[in-house]
Amino acid sequence: MVGSQPPKTEGFVVLLHDQPFVEQVRMQLSATQHVFRWTTHLDRLGAAKPTHEAVLIDFDAAGKVQRSTHFSRTGTLHMAEFAEGQAILTLRDGSVQAVAIPHLPDLVLQQNILLQLSLCCARLPRDAGPVVLSYFSPDALAMRSLEATATGEHDWLLSLGLRLVMDSSQRLVGAQKPDDPTALLGRAGDVAFPDEPLESLRNPETPMDRPAPPASVERHEVKISSDDVTLHGLVVRPVEKAQAAPWAVFQNGSGMISRWGEAPGTRLKTLETMDALALAGVTCVSVDSRGAGDTGFGKADRGLAETRLADLRAVLRWAHQQAGAEAAIFVVAHSLGALIALLHLQQNPSEPLRGLVLLAPPGRPLRAVLLSQNAREAKRLALSMPEADQREAALIRWLDSQSKADTSELRLGGLRPLTDPMILNTDPTTLMSAVRCPVLILHGDKDIQTGTVEDARALFTAAKAGAVTAEFVELADADHLFRHEPGLSTAERYQQDLAPNDQYLAKVVDWIVAHAAQ
Repeated sequence: MVGSQPPKTEGFVVLLHDQPFVEQVRMQLSATQHVFRWTTHLDRLGAAKPTHEAVLIDFDAAGKVQRSTHFSRTGTLHMAEFAEGQAILTLRDGSVQAVAIPHLPDLVLQQNILLQLSLCCARLPRDAGPVVLSYFSPDALAMRSLEATATGEHDWLLSLGLRLVMDSSQRLVGAQKPDDPTALLGRAGDVAFPDEPLESLRNPETPMDRPAPPASVERHEVKISSDDVTLHGLVVRPVEKAQAAPWAVFQNGSGMISRWGEAPGTRLKTLETMDALALAGVTCVSVDSRGAGDTGFGKADRGLAETRLADLRAVLRWAHQQAGAEAAIFVVAHSLGALIALLHLQQNPSEPLRGLVLLAPPGRPLRAVLLSQNAREAKRLALSMPEADQREAALIRWLDSQSKADTSELRLGGLRPLTDPMILNTDPTTLMSAVRCPVLILHGDKDIQTGTVEDARALFTAAKAGAVTAEFVELADADHLFRHEPGLSTAERYQQDLAPNDQYLAKVVDWIVAHAAQ
C-alpha cells in the first residue's frame, strides 16, 4: 500500500528543553519542486540572534532529488545537481567540484530533515518492510543512508533514533524517541512562511565588533600563495618597526576561522593577542582557514592535515622572507592547530623556530578527546548510566563510520577533520621529541574541550621526557578560547564575545619577548 499525497504546506517545530528551537516550514511550488525554510534559535544558546536558512529542492517523477539550491550565510554548498553516478557541486567560493555517487538521493540532510522525511515517507509502501533511504549531506558532501520502517497505522521508525508520528493525511504531527512516547522531540506547528527573498539568506553575516588597533599598532591585509589556494592573511605590527623584529605566526584550530579570529557564532581572541604582541614589538600574521574569510577551498579531495600543513609551510616560508634571516620566528598554535604545528616540526626538523606556543593543545588522539568531551557533556546533562552508555556507543559508531569514509569523497581542505585518520589517531605526545625549540603550553581551568591532566600536562610531561625546554601554565578563569570566564564555561557562553583573559595575554607576550631576546 502506498501512502496518500502529502499536504502542500506544513510546519514543524523541533524542541529543546520543551521550547521551540528549530522552526521549519515546507511549501510545495509545483508537482516536483518544494522549498524548505527554517529558523534555528541559537539565541536560546547564547548567540546574538537566530539563524535563517532555506533549501529549494527539485525532484524527478520518482521522488528522487535532482537539484538542491542552498541559501545560507555560512553553508559550504550553494547548489548540488545530481545525475546517475555523479553530483556536480557549486561551492560558496564559486568553485565547482564533482563527486561520485552510487545513485540519486531521496533526501538532502539539513535542519529541515524531518519535513523532508514526512514528504518522502508519504510516497513509500508501508507493507515492504524496512526501506533504505539515501541522503546527501551538505556538510560531509557525500551520500549516506538511513532506514525507515512503517509502524502503527501511519507512523515511521527511523534508524536515526526517531519515530515520526503522522496523521491520515500524511502530515507530520510529532517526533518522539522510539522507546519513550512521552519524550516529545518536535511537534506540528503553524510556522509562517517568511516574505524575504531566498537570495537574501546568503548575505554575509555582519561580523562581531572588532576592537580598534592601539594607536602605535597597524594592521594590513596580505595574500600568501599556498599549494593550491591563495591564503588571505592579516599582519599586525608596530608602527615603528625595529630591525630584525621578531615574528609570530598564528595557527588556527579546527573549523572555519578567519584571519581576524572570527568563526561562525563566536570570535576568538586572535586579534587582541596580536595587538598585545605588536605593542611589545612583535609582528604577527594570521591567515584564513580554507573556506573562511576570503580564502577558497582549494583542491577538494585533500584532508585536513595535508592542507593545514601545506598552508603552515607557506605562511612560515613567507614570514621568513619578510622578517629576514636574523629575525626570531615563533608559532602560536591553538587547539587542533597545536597538533598541526607538531606534525610540521616532525616533518621539518630543521625548521628555524625560536619558540612554540601551544594554546589548549590536545595531548591525546582526537578520538579520545572527543569521547572525553562526550562523557563530560553527559555528566552535565545528568544523563542516566544507560543513556550515557547509549550516547557513547552512538559516538563511537559515528567516528568509526566517518573515519572509514571513501577517500574519493570531498574533503574541502579539512572541513571534515573526523574523516582524516592522521587527525583522529595521531598521539601528539609522540611528536614532542621532534621539537628543537622552547615550548610554552597554556591551558585554562575553565576549558571544556581539552583537559588539564590528560592533554596539556601530558604534553608537558612528554616534552620534558624528550629533553625539550618547556613550561606549562594553567590559567585561572580562562576557557578554551582564553577568554575571561569567571563562571562555568558552556556552549551558550561560547556564543558570547567575552573579553580576553589578562593573565593569558601577559604570559604569551612576556614569554615571546623574553625568548626573542635570547
